[in-house]
Amino acid sequence: MPAVEIGWRLARDVWGQGLATEAAQAALRFGFDEVGLDRVLSIIQFGNGASECIAQNIGMSVERDTVDPSCCRAVRVYETSRAPQC
Repeated sequence: MPAVEIGWRLARDVWGQGLATEAAQAALRFGFDEVGLDRVLSIIQFGNGASECIAQNIGMSVERDTVDPSCCRAVRVYETSRAPQC
């Protein structure tokens, strides 16, 4: 894959507390600022509205819809890129 993927999975009893969003934001900052990544993806199965909201909340946007070849499930690919350096 031409980019690094970010993902999240939490126990149901902690859903809705903002933990996934907070952790994902920290991971993006680390990836862009410390590792020097230019682009990060998130691959989310269709119907997972909560994960799509997290992706949008951390500034990701839809790149494309496709099918995961490993399991033949429809997925939506979100992406974000490092802010341009001045």
